[in-house]
Amino acid sequence: MWRKETKRGTDINSSKISTLKKVQDPENDSVLLVKEEIQSSVTNANQLAVKHRFRKSTVANINTLLSEDGDIDADKLMKFLLDPEAGFPEVFPDFPAVHFNELLKARHEKGSELTHDEIAALLPRLNALARLNKELVAGDVSQIWVAAQQPELGLEHLDDNFRTRICDALVEEKKNHEYLNIDQVQGKIDCVNAEIAVELARVEGVNELNDALDGSDVDAMLKALQNPTLKLENVDSANITHYIRLMKKKKDAKRTAEEEQAPALWIDEIQETLDSTNQQTKVALKQASAVAAVNMAIEDSDWEQSYEMLKHPDLAITALTFECGSTYYDQFKVVKEDKITEGKGETDWVMYKTREGDDYYFNIDTLDGTWDQPEQFNPDTIQLSKEEIQSVVNDVSAAYDRCQWYKDNENQIVKLQSFGRMCIAKRRYNERKNFMDNQLPAIVTIQSAWRGHVQRKKFAERIKHLQENTQAVVTIQKFVRMWKLRRAFLNRLDYLKDQNKSIVKLQAWFRSNKARHDYKTLIGVENPPLPVVRRFVHLLDQRATDFAEEIELQELKKSVIQRIKGNNDHEKALNTMDIKIGLLVKNRISLQDVINHSHNLRKKQAKDIAAGGDGGGMATGLKALNKANRARLEAYQHLFYMLQTNPTYFGKLIFKMPVGRSTDFMQQVIFAVYNYASNSREEYLLLKLFRTALQEEIDFIAGEDPGSKVDKVKEIATGNPLVIKMVVSFNRGAKGNSSLRQILAPQVSEVLKKKSVINTSPIEIYKAWISQREMETGEASDLPYNVTTEQAYAHKEVISRMQDSLNQLRQATDGFMNAICNNIDQIPYGLRYIAKCLRNLLSTKFPETPDEEVLKMVGNLIYYRFINPAIISPDVFDIIDVTAGNTTLNTDQRRNLGSIAKVLQFASTGKSFVDDHSHMDPINQYMKEAYERFKTFFKAVCDVPEPEEKHNMDEFSDAVLLVKPVIFISLKEVVDTHKLLVEHEEEIAPDGNDPLHDMLEELGDVPDYSTLLGTSHHHHRSSPNRSDSKKENHQAGSSEGDKSGAGNNDKNQDNEAIKAEISLTLASRVEVQEDDDSDVKNLLLRTKRMVIDIIRIQGKENLKLVLDTTATDEQEDLHMANISKLENQKRELDEKENKKDEESVLKTRSLLNENKLPLEDMKRRVLRNLEKLETHQIVSQEDNYQSIVNMIARDIRNQRRYRQRRKQELSKLMQNEERLEQKSKSLEEQSEYFNQYIKSCLSSLTAKSKQQKKKKKKAMTIKYTAMELYRKKIVLEVEGLDQSKFRDVLFEISQNDDDAGKFVVAAKFCGLNMDKVTVVFQDLLQLQYEGVNHMKMFEGRARVNVNLLIFLLNKKFFGK
Repeated sequence: MWRKETKRGTDINSSKISTLKKVQDPENDSVLLVKEEIQSSVTNANQLAVKHRFRKSTVANINTLLSEDGDIDADKLMKFLLDPEAGFPEVFPDFPAVHFNELLKARHEKGSELTHDEIAALLPRLNALARLNKELVAGDVSQIWVAAQQPELGLEHLDDNFRTRICDALVEEKKNHEYLNIDQVQGKIDCVNAEIAVELARVEGVNELNDALDGSDVDAMLKALQNPTLKLENVDSANITHYIRLMKKKKDAKRTAEEEQAPALWIDEIQETLDSTNQQTKVALKQASAVAAVNMAIEDSDWEQSYEMLKHPDLAITALTFECGSTYYDQFKVVKEDKITEGKGETDWVMYKTREGDDYYFNIDTLDGTWDQPEQFNPDTIQLSKEEIQSVVNDVSAAYDRCQWYKDNENQIVKLQSFGRMCIAKRRYNERKNFMDNQLPAIVTIQSAWRGHVQRKKFAERIKHLQENTQAVVTIQKFVRMWKLRRAFLNRLDYLKDQNKSIVKLQAWFRSNKARHDYKTLIGVENPPLPVVRRFVHLLDQRATDFAEEIELQELKKSVIQRIKGNNDHEKALNTMDIKIGLLVKNRISLQDVINHSHNLRKKQAKDIAAGGDGGGMATGLKALNKANRARLEAYQHLFYMLQTNPTYFGKLIFKMPVGRSTDFMQQVIFAVYNYASNSREEYLLLKLFRTALQEEIDFIAGEDPGSKVDKVKEIATGNPLVIKMVVSFNRGAKGNSSLRQILAPQVSEVLKKKSVINTSPIEIYKAWISQREMETGEASDLPYNVTTEQAYAHKEVISRMQDSLNQLRQATDGFMNAICNNIDQIPYGLRYIAKCLRNLLSTKFPETPDEEVLKMVGNLIYYRFINPAIISPDVFDIIDVTAGNTTLNTDQRRNLGSIAKVLQFASTGKSFVDDHSHMDPINQYMKEAYERFKTFFKAVCDVPEPEEKHNMDEFSDAVLLVKPVIFISLKEVVDTHKLLVEHEEEIAPDGNDPLHDMLEELGDVPDYSTLLGTSHHHHRSSPNRSDSKKENHQAGSSEGDKSGAGNNDKNQDNEAIKAEISLTLASRVEVQEDDDSDVKNLLLRTKRMVIDIIRIQGKENLKLVLDTTATDEQEDLHMANISKLENQKRELDEKENKKDEESVLKTRSLLNENKLPLEDMKRRVLRNLEKLETHQIVSQEDNYQSIVNMIARDIRNQRRYRQRRKQELSKLMQNEERLEQKSKSLEEQSEYFNQYIKSCLSSLTAKSKQQKKKKKKAMTIKYTAMELYRKKIVLEVEGLDQSKFRDVLFEISQNDDDAGKFVVAAKFCGLNMDKVTVVFQDLLQLQYEGVNHMKMFEGRARVNVNLLIFLLNKKFFGK
């Protein structure tokens, strides 16, 4: 600002000089100014400049005042504004706080200083606001209203009819604030208007109620009472008559008191009447019930029971006496008999008078009451009323009291005399006390004078005695002081001895508190001090228990993975066996196929039992101790490490492969490479793979032809992506099934316990109703059996049953909803994370798609694919326990679960029942509410941390592992993976510099199984080389011919061998040398190791001081002793590892040579490394290398977390192993059940074998022309042959002599043999089971109907 003013002053002076020059120029044609005119112009210019500078100065002062952080100085601001030289418009000075605060707010909103024009523009509005606040303080309604209507304020909704109320509300609001701003004023006005609107509505409702009351319209009165605007409570329609009666009484009383012609009842009076009526109803019902109970007790012959009824508090009978109980009973009997004599009898309804005098009618049979007189009411009843009961009680009790009075008269006289004597004694005592009180001053004076005389005499004698024995007194005082100090010291010493344990505990608490404080500093402070880090640096030491736990963890992982694979193979074999047995029962296929499969199943079990290792006994093949195989083994270990840590390769490979092969590939290879995510590291890497594959899938969808974005998003659900299948399959493992069991098991059990059927089909309900009627009556129903949905729904019974089913369905569905939404933490983390990735990727790729559609895709993954199948088939997904050969689910139970799952599925997608499901309309509202809950649930599911945060993983995680990762994989899976990588090498690694090319080049051609097994059987097919593999066409072929028994045995042995598992210790292919200073990460890691060794010995406030401080000889000796100790521990560890696994390829790296340096040499090396790291901006000397200290602190925290996580993994693996063992036992039981069934089939077959031999004939052959088979719809078409020539084609079908399940089909054309094929009946049944209707024969030249062909073979050959 000063520069601007200086510049302006310079401009003014320049103008003056130019003017003067103009005057002095004689050649100028312009008019010359005289001296006075020049002086006048200069004076005016100076005045304008001074005025402008003053305005600038005033604005600057105002902005400075507004920017100060001190106390508010509103008066100073007002002084600046009122200054006439400042050039501001008129200012209202009576409320300076308004101007200060509003200008301050305007300056903050602008973010810079206010100009003169901006302040001047704000002042009219601020003046109006200040006037309004001033009038609010004064409290004058008219002036407030005028001030509020100022156009500068711009206030809205000012209704002149409510001016007083609005002004009063503003005045009350002003009392709570220093001043009201415009927003507060407008808000209060809107609030008052809203309150007035509500009050007007209530007034209208009250008027309607009063009108209904005057007209005695019961329906209108009930409607008015239930008007929600009035907010009346406890309105009971049963008491409407009494409501009207009491309100009319209240209205009449009000008319009499206020002398009004038509008084009206207000809200409070109406609510008071309602509460009073309800209370009277309760009291009347209780009293009538009690009176009825007394009457019933009188009918019995037990007087004690009737007396107990009389004492009931609701009856409120007074003057009861227990001694008169039998007399009461007798009198009640007499009164009843008198009523009977008068001609009265028993009635159902009895009238009672309430305390208020109203009639209340009570039904003795139903115990119900009403204020309206029933039609069956008869006043002539023998029932006793309360008044009659009270009259009898009063008469009997009064007679008893009079009798007792005479008996007790003597004692009363004695008591009367004692009270008289007591009054006399009290009077005498009070007279003596009054005398003493009156003479109290004189008594006190005499006693004080005597006590003073005695004390003065004793004091004079004591003083005289002490003066005569001064030396003795001093001596005694000295010894007393010494004795007191010694006693205090000894007491203190004894106290400390007695409290020794407490003192130790206190010191321990102090030390632990200090340790906790230091640890909180370590984990909570951004830059922890070096002394704190040094205190916990010992936690980085590797202990023996760490190595023992790592070994145990690896062994458990191996055991769990082997059990998982074994159980999966066992389950597949059992499922196949189940299908074959079903086909056997249904179609009478060959029993020999089932028996052969059973033998294979038993061999599989024996193999699982005998499996005790990972092929460690193999001395040949891939793990043979020679250079070539060792190089291949290391290359495979490097390859699988790259595949495991880089998800791009597997992600692209999954996306590029065909559907069928990708499923097998997922089951056989991917889960094996990631060890079924048995620990945090492998789960983290597997989630990265899923995320990459999902990214590939969504990128492909987003890159298709342009279309509707919503339709593309829905392709995630309709397209059934492979990665989604993999995610669901993985999360349905041991962890997923356990979580599903915890979430759904209670609800499924509740549904299974219910015997009722949830039927939502009106037609089925209608038919069941007719059947029930016929069974109950024994007569045929006259109603039609076959009806439409509308006709069935027209019957009230169907509607009633349908409503019951819908209520049960809603209740059960709500239970599942609560279980799912309240157990969100039970859902596996991996599934929730993939849901989060799915939502984020879809929102990023399709930003125009509504979030609601994206959440539906999340719901498709979480509910439809993961939860819904478990609800439909809880026995399949281990939600409930089942036993071999028996299932706990019947058809009704499965139907109930299916109905619940259907409703939940519709609710998760926002659908409702329409069109053909119009009878489900009552549940649609519930489904809308459930949909909103599902949306909230799906959002919460996606709220999970990233895997890096969840599993605490980073780029250094593998570097700090004690034991390198190990996977367990079969040789077949190794070869298949190698082959697939070669086939799709260019697709998954398009970059020519990708290290995968070097890896595959190093491995060479895909080896055959004999190479990896170390055998050389001639029957093995050699694998193609890399170039041939890329061109190979994967088509299944079949060959015929007989093989020798020895060849088959060798092949079976090799097949079992290539399926055997081996362990691969994964490691990175590129090992960084320890002295390679060019690698920054390696340099940082080595520097941290040396810094840790240094701060173990020396400690200062920061690392720079430690490095600058010279080490003492004692510190050097201690450092070398630590090095020796670490070397001994490493040597012992190497010996244990060599004993544990003599074939281990990659050993744990030994201590670096740098860590063996003396302390001072190590410091110099650290300083050089820190200088290099500083060039990479990793550390800084300005903060005393605090970054290195922070990294060490993070390593300490991570080491602790890793140990905790390792213990958790051990516990989880043990639990999973127990569950897998239980599952294995269950599979063995099922296998045993199948074996027993096969044995029974064999026994039946043996019994019939003799009869079959006698009846055995020559194999039958049937012949049909193509035209005959075409008419039977068995042959559908013959390629290249017209239908007119079908008569010339003959098909001969004959059964194989050795195997009854095989048929030879020969085709002849005009008597010439054309072709012959063998059809396996079991294959036909398998096609029928898979839903295949048509198949091609004779190399695709003929197309036949599978179902009709099976029917023909059954009919002709099996007699079925």
